[in-house]
Amino acid sequence: YCPQGILRTGAWGERLDLQRSEQDGWQAVPVPVSLGVWEQFLAVRAGLLPNPSPPEVGLRMAYLWDAIKASAAQNGAPVQINTAVSAGVK
Repeated sequence: YCPQGILRTGAWGERLDLQRSEQDGWQAVPVPVSLGVWEQFLAVRAGLLPNPSPPEVGLRMAYLWDAIKASAAQNGAPVQINTAVSAGVK
């Protein structure tokens, strides 16, 4: 949950939906068509595409997973993600 709405995505990023506060139902957010996981990996490895998942993305996912676990431990209460990145440290 976000303060102004909820985001929902597929496990492979094939879709992204948004439900804003005070709005009924989900609204699709346009996302680029996927090449497929394997095809994209091969294209990145061959230098044909930039890496869409640099290490920073994995780090953000680790922070998100920590927040999910912390929220679950508090019966789903919102939690703040405290990171060096969010504190402005680079």
